[in-house]
Amino acid sequence: MGNRYLIVSDLHLCDVEDHPDGWMYHKSSRYLFDGPFADLLADFVAREAGRGPLTLVLNGDIFDFDLVRAVPDSPPWPVRRAERKRGLDATEDKSVWKLERILAHHPRFVHALVGFLCGGHRVVYVMGNHDREFHFPAVQQAFFRWLRGCAEDSGGYFAEDAIVIEPWFYVVPGEIYVEHGHQYDSYTTFRYLLAPTVKMRGEEVLAIPMGNLANRYLMTRMGFFNPHNTDYILNLFCYFKHWVKHYAFTRRSLALTWLFGSLAVIFRSLEVTRRQLAHPPSAGRFLSRVARRYGLDPATLRSLHRLQQPPITSRVFRMVRELWMDRVLVVLAVAAGVVTLWASATPLWAKIAATVCLAPAIVVLYEKVTEGETVFSIEERLPRVARAISRLVPVRVVAFGHTHVPRMHPLSRDVTFIDTGAWAPVTRKDRPERLEPGYRDFARIAFDGGEPSIVFDSWLEDARTAWRATGEAAPGTGRAAASSARSNGGGALERYGDFWWVPSHFWEPDPKRTEGTAAPIPRAAGAAGARPALPVSESSHSRLSRTRGSPKLARANTAGSQAASDATAEPWWTPASWLDEGRAAMTERGDGGLPSSVRTAEWDVLLSKAG
Repeated sequence: MGNRYLIVSDLHLCDVEDHPDGWMYHKSSRYLFDGPFADLLADFVAREAGRGPLTLVLNGDIFDFDLVRAVPDSPPWPVRRAERKRGLDATEDKSVWKLERILAHHPRFVHALVGFLCGGHRVVYVMGNHDREFHFPAVQQAFFRWLRGCAEDSGGYFAEDAIVIEPWFYVVPGEIYVEHGHQYDSYTTFRYLLAPTVKMRGEEVLAIPMGNLANRYLMTRMGFFNPHNTDYILNLFCYFKHWVKHYAFTRRSLALTWLFGSLAVIFRSLEVTRRQLAHPPSAGRFLSRVARRYGLDPATLRSLHRLQQPPITSRVFRMVRELWMDRVLVVLAVAAGVVTLWASATPLWAKIAATVCLAPAIVVLYEKVTEGETVFSIEERLPRVARAISRLVPVRVVAFGHTHVPRMHPLSRDVTFIDTGAWAPVTRKDRPERLEPGYRDFARIAFDGGEPSIVFDSWLEDARTAWRATGEAAPGTGRAAASSARSNGGGALERYGDFWWVPSHFWEPDPKRTEGTAAPIPRAAGAAGARPALPVSESSHSRLSRTRGSPKLARANTAGSQAASDATAEPWWTPASWLDEGRAAMTERGDGGLPSSVRTAEWDVLLSKAG
């Protein structure tokens, strides 16, 4: 039997804070998921134990050092005034203290890892941008020491090499390539990934990128925003509404926190960049070391390195724009112009026209002209990067995290891209007390004979429906519905919008090769609300497994009741064209165009095995 992998990312574990007014609610104990994570590990072991070596891949941002703003009562090292406001600097000793504080707040998570390790299994920790403090040897040693101490307390033991910490990526040639993905995001990329420190105030400090500094200097002091689902990106009217709701009648200040925090982010980013460029490390030496470790050709590793994005600090305007400082300056300039106009002897009609029409038009025109890269650009970039990596490294699966967007795409006939979403509390913008459905994602991958079987799913009780733009869960779905369907014979499909969704809980890894072609989307016969029986064999539709050969899709009958499956039918698309523009490519052929709902449903409905 072959290797078995469980990949998760973006847990963003930090210390717990409970405030009655909802301040820092994303750190509150109500969103602790230590128990569900332990259940996921236990489920992984129960399903796969004895079938091959088990590896848990923690793909970055497992711990979030940026959100820890606490300071010890009697610190053994000097603490500046700014650190007491925004959290401790990212030095080796202070990072050890922050890690131990996080671990102390998550005992069940620690015991779940220890139990997995003591069972003879392996943990691979790939660093992200929020847990880059693992670069410091003392932080790694503190992590090992904490886990080993818990193992000894419970009478267990695990080998020294059972935990591997990777600074860049983890690769098993012929099988998987796993990387967090922040190096392809200009706002979070480290200029020198394998040497990410700089000398400041006489000690080595982590050269934190601009995006992480914004978390430390802004998000830790704007506690009514959730940094995990970017609900802090609003328009001016919504910012005013937010201020009235949370700040107007309190002693907290939103405007001053934004202003001084933004200036601190800009100046600190530029200062770190200046120091790094003044004393650049030898990148070639570090790359050669990684190439030897994985047995990769140095030229291949250099090509992988060239895919990374340069830091945003080389474009100061984009930094200023991302912090909204440019918009404020434009609005102030326009307002000053309007006031000057009204103070002049200009005719009244011209003053009114300029105020009502010209001033808003200038602001809108500025927005259109200065559109460009944002923090969301990485979502479109990652699939293209994954495709480039798959051409450089012989693997069947390329997995990233970082974006908090759960998705799965074919990159070619034999390679699959997975973005493993997040476990951090991504909450609904309209109801922050409730979690957004479809997160706490995991990818379970089994290799047998070189062929991968993939299960990509959510561990939330309210499981992900078919990734629609609305994000609303379909009624009757979820873990409870799946259990009910199984107990009643299984095979039922849930009606959602204009397509039928096979609940992802019906997927099971199938080590056996199954012949067949993916059938078209089943259509209801009769009433729109009726639930048809699954018109194809259970092995070909309710199981998701990749085999060699291109998955095919027969054309759906968009006009009527039910389309027939035809192994010779011309498919809508080929996987090679799926991501040509970073999204599903669509070819119009007669009346069989690909519906928009299918483009968003992706693997949930479309793929099964192909012979």
